[in-house]
Amino acid sequence: MIGAGWSVRVRAAQGQVTGSLRGQTFAVGPPVQFDSASQSPSALEAFLAAYGADLLGGFARLADGSRIPVDAAEIAVQGDLENPLVHVGVVGEDGSPRLAWLRATLFVHARAETATLESLWQTTLTRSPLHQTLVRAVPIDARLQTR
Repeated sequence: MIGAGWSVRVRAAQGQVTGSLRGQTFAVGPPVQFDSASQSPSALEAFLAAYGADLLGGFARLADGSRIPVDAAEIAVQGDLENPLVHVGVVGEDGSPRLAWLRATLFVHARAETATLESLWQTTLTRSPLHQTLVRAVPIDARLQTR
């Protein structure tokens, strides 16, 4: 097994949580937040964004390597918790605050046949470190939509 190993540091000070990696820092909000006006993404939102970036970046790399011009691409990632009330400590709630499901829809406008793009998408899912980890833990509906 060849392992490059990756690491990040996460610190909390004065009510602020920051992640650090390769000389960069970024703010992270609470694990889960219900306030849409928050200044920082929650840890859950950052997680969903990282998953989307993994899939979109992987697809773009494969399309480029296959010399398929992609005019536009965007991914929408959604997920829900099994019972978010458990996370916030509501008395009498049971179950788990774990992710109940994930959905990732890649919207692509490219100059290629749909079957070719679908093949690239399936290869993306097969090669994605995050997808291959998550698919063993939570139901995922990962789909491609072409225009």
